[in-house]
Amino acid sequence: MARGEFIARMDADDVSMQRRFIAQLSYLEKHPESVLVGCDYEIIDDKEPFYGEVKDLKGVWATGNTLEECRKNLRDVIEGWILVSAIRTKTFIFFAVEIN
Repeated sequence: MARGEFIARMDADDVSMQRRFIAQLSYLEKHPESVLVGCDYEIIDDKEPFYGEVKDLKGVWATGNTLEECRKNLRDVIEGWILVSAIRTKTFIFFAVEIN
């Protein structure tokens, strides 16, 4: 049985956003009357076990069968995000994102 001031539940095959626990802990500390917090979730196809995201670009994520495929898919998603963002704002800003 888990014991502690705060307990987070996560299955072995779950993937979390990088700041999930920080955000949940911050909320609990600011709202001591709360006893439980939750979060949204997405089901990721198990056929593509690799997952990548760009935390500063909301909704920008990709999956792949291999790490290399995931990186390529993520680059494609970023390129699409940049294009859509530029068209929406009619402003063209060029920048590079390095994916390790």
